[in-house]
Amino acid sequence: MNENKLTDLILKDDNFKKNFARLLNIDDFIIQKEEKFINNIKADFCFYNHKNKIIAILECKGQVGITEYIRGVGQILQYQGFKENNIFDKFLNETKVILVVPSSVFGKKSHFNPAKVFYPKETELIQHSYV
Repeated sequence: MNENKLTDLILKDDNFKKNFARLLNIDDFIIQKEEKFINNIKADFCFYNHKNKIIAILECKGQVGITEYIRGVGQILQYQGFKENNIFDKFLNETKVILVVPSSVFGKKSHFNPAKVFYPKETELIQHSYV
């Protein structure tokens, strides 16, 4: 699945939203697409609570090679830094920073090994298997 289809799914599919909320252990949220941070860095999605605080930041990748995958890891490193340094006053201590990637990245046909990539601390990696 390419990234555009995945982002459409996150925005439009109620079952996906419910499953995602259960996975993140959150009840109710508002989704903001392409939230802009300093240096014009845009997160694919921010999930907000009703107090306008960020519950989770998602960076989504579709079918990717190693370069695009590492770009995603770099993006989540920036989001984690924003959170840790309180760059944006809407973060919570519990804000989750998440990289969403296709499960095929972890398959036998993948051209790289994601287990040998270094990730920022406290970052969550979620595999999707949507086709």
